[in-house]
Amino acid sequence: MNRDLSYVLKKTTDNLLHSEIKSLYPLFVYAFGILIILVSNVIFDTNTSLIILFKLIGFITCVWLFSIVVLNRYIISRKGTILKVHYVSIFSRMLPTLLYQTINYMLFVVLYVAITALFIDNFYIGTFTMLYYMLLGMILIIPFTLFYIAVNLNRVNVINTVVFILLVATVPILYFPQQLPSMVSSILSLNPFYYIVYSIQLNTLGNHWNINRIPSDILFFSQMALIYLWMFSFYKRMKYNIYFVQPK
Repeated sequence: MNRDLSYVLKKTTDNLLHSEIKSLYPLFVYAFGILIILVSNVIFDTNTSLIILFKLIGFITCVWLFSIVVLNRYIISRKGTILKVHYVSIFSRMLPTLLYQTINYMLFVVLYVAITALFIDNFYIGTFTMLYYMLLGMILIIPFTLFYIAVNLNRVNVINTVVFILLVATVPILYFPQQLPSMVSSILSLNPFYYIVYSIQLNTLGNHWNINRIPSDILFFSQMALIYLWMFSFYKRMKYNIYFVQPK
């Protein structure tokens, strides 16, 4: 336990002080978002600016979640890496990237909101709600990261692109839930990624967590229970598959 904790703290600190170029790719996306926020608030009216903010927050949330998966696969399974599974668990090896990317994402969300607040009076986000849904996002992405590391994929770059497009297409970025037929909206809401992204988007626009969200929370935690039961059932076999994963 102490070895794992020391590893997580050391690697997270190393990431903050000496980041690899691949780890900085999401930052380039987030930084470009600042320009979009500034231009939209200068050129457009308040409603249009908030719509752009809503969609931009959804997009960078997808980038955040996706980067945790892809960068962990790259770092853990890259050629020349020796995985001492019995000394540092695979979960501990995933955490530094997860924490580093989450810190960056959180800082830019706060920065987007701060910039928007310069142009719109009484604009703020719920701190508790933001931290709550970010924590749920971290819980959600861990089993998908583990699976992505363990499976042997050909043409990884193509698969990464397809997966990211599907992620963006199934959460409220290209559309508003209110614009969809009720049946389609209900089906999409079963997607846990939809739940996380949409909740963070709503919080950005001032719709903070309240007791009306409890049914959605219960559904999400039920889905997480099933996913984690599956993950722990296959973990012993999957952790040895990691030795044979070669990034493309």
